[in-house]
Amino acid sequence: LFRSTDTPAANTQGSTAEPKKNDTYVDNSSGATYLITSNSAIAYVSSKANKTSVNVPAEVKIGNKKYKVTEIKANAFKNNKKLKKVTIGKNIKKIGKNAFYGCKNLKKITVKTTKLTKKSIGKNAFAKMNAKAKGSSFLSSPECRAQTKNLCFFHILLREHPFHNLLGIA
Repeated sequence: LFRSTDTPAANTQGSTAEPKKNDTYVDNSSGATYLITSNSAIAYVSSKANKTSVNVPAEVKIGNKKYKVTEIKANAFKNNKKLKKVTIGKNIKKIGKNAFYGCKNLKKITVKTTKLTKKSIGKNAFAKMNAKAKGSSFLSSPECRAQTKNLCFFHILLREHPFHNLLGIA
């Protein structure tokens, strides 16, 4: 994902400095912007607005070091009218508020993580999306449509989680 030729947004090209917490990096091949959140984790901040399909990966490599992508930041895709398909990687633990708010053409969401909790999905993270969005069979069910998008999506994720009974999700 990140190659040694990719450069930190704050540094000059060709820099070999070790990334630090709060450094921002741009993956030139995908157009994604990331924020270093710890010495082993990174957050997905945004992507190029003209992308129709986005993969939020499980991890990225910067230089010789791998970072787990554990978060999608607030407003990461807000009002992106071109986005049609998103894959959310297996290490995502948090999705910020309004992350996918207003993505009117987003119709397919593939979720690979089981690490999200009710408190880790921000307010309106999936609000004002396409009415035909599909993430699992439950997303298109009448029960789901009766709920807000945010609660509906959370319900899908937890329903498929191995411990859904302990969480009170039927």
